[in-house]
Formats: sequence, C-alpha cells, structure tokens
Amino acid sequence: MQWYVAITREHFARIATHVEWAVMAQHAAIVAKPARSVGRLRARAAISLAVLCIVLGFVIEPIEPALGRLIVIGFSAVLASWVIVLVRRALPRTHAADRIRRDVARMLAPIERDLPITIDYELHDGRLDARSSRPRAAPNGLDAARAVVALDVVALFRRDTSLRPWRVIQDPPPALIDELRRRGTEVIEVTAPPTGYVEPLPVARQR
Repeated sequence: MQWYVAITREHFARIATHVEWAVMAQHAAIVAKPARSVGRLRARAAISLAVLCIVLGFVIEPIEPALGRLIVIGFSAVLASWVIVLVRRALPRTHAADRIRRDVARMLAPIERDLPITIDYELHDGRLDARSSRPRAAPNGLDAARAVVALDVVALFRRDTSLRPWRVIQDPPPALIDELRRRGTEVIEVTAPPTGYVEPLPVARQR
C-alpha cells in the first residue's frame, strides 16, 4: 500500500494540534497507572527504600567514607527523581498540557522550517518506508509499544511510559492501524484532547 502526503503551512497547525492531542492521551494513559520503579516497586515503596538507604549511608560513612557518600549521593538522586515524578503527576492536567505543547513545538520545529514538504509512504511486508522531500531522512519502522491515533496522525511510542513519540505518521490508512494491532501494539484512538487538558469553553449566560 502506498499513499502520498503534502504538508503545507496552512495544514501544519492542524497537524501540530493533533500531535499534541496524541501526546496528551499518552500522558493520560501514563498517569492513570500507579508510578512504579525498578523491580516494579510502587512510588511509596521506592521512596521508603531510598530514604532507608540514605540513612544507612550516613551510618556507614564514619566507617567507610567513600562507600557511605556514594550511597547517600546515589539514593538522594533516586529520591529527588521520584519526588519530581510525583509532583508532576499531581499537577493539574492543564499544566501538563502547557508543557506538552512546548515539547511538541520543539519536536516539530525542524519540519516547520522545511515547509512545504511531501512524504511518500509505502507499507509492505510489515514495514513502513517513507521518502520525504525534506533534507533530513524520515525514520522507518513500526516498532512501538503504543500508538495513539489522533484524527489525521498516528504517534508511535517505543514504550508505554514514553512521553515523546519516536515517529509521527500523517494520514494513516486503516491497513496501517491493522498492521500495528497485528504486531501487538496497543492502539488508542482519540478525536479530541483528553478531559482536563484543555480549559472548558465558558457557557453562554441564559437571559
């Protein structure tokens, strides 16, 4: 199967918006599950373990200064990273949406600079090849743990905890979505931003 996509400046804003929706849907799927650490530890258990190891490091430091400092520094970094994760998860979704918009804008900036561009897609034997008019080569392959279809784009995420898509495909035909499902990729379809990521429009007052 082959299809052709032309991305003009007039269409770019719409495509960027749909990529934002896809990343917002991925963020919603991530925060819907309990945060887990190495060894499948939940956040509370991981933080408790980090605190215990930091205390142990202070106990060991008078005997083995180098080892004690290494333990304290290492697990302090683990503790700080988990605090950041939990704080980010607790922030309002509109705050996450603002960060997502900035990240998507940076990700798509190289494409925006090269507009207008054309892409020739070819799906064959489970592989998707793309030939672009851009000076930079377009990525190939369909390896992804999750794919989020947002109207006229599909964003592929290598892991179900990845927040940045490794590949964005325009105008995906049904055959491509079927191929992703056949490969075991989890497919999420959205037609609007997830609830809570966009401020609701004000309701008109009734006279």
